[in-house]
Amino acid sequence: MYTRLCSTDELNCLIIFVDYSETIKALDLIKKLSIFAKIISTPKAVFSASSLAIAINSNDLEKAVSEVEGKEIKPIKISKLDKCALSYHFQY
Repeated sequence: MYTRLCSTDELNCLIIFVDYSETIKALDLIKKLSIFAKIISTPKAVFSASSLAIAINSNDLEKAVSEVEGKEIKPIKISKLDKCALSYHFQY
């Protein structure tokens, strides 16, 4: 196993869920693939309903979604962003 250094600036995709337990299960599956991921509250600019999202790098999106959907966990929405997902929450 190896560790890849990842900047939070690279978290430019969101896999959005409404159910908390599905979010946790999906994060566990994604982390087993050695993909850097973080759970964040979904920015209202991306999805207006109250929900959680897993922020990941766009290069890992296809692999992560395949694994999650292969285990019958269905995200409500998948979004590629123009900027880091965390920048919706923090003003620099």
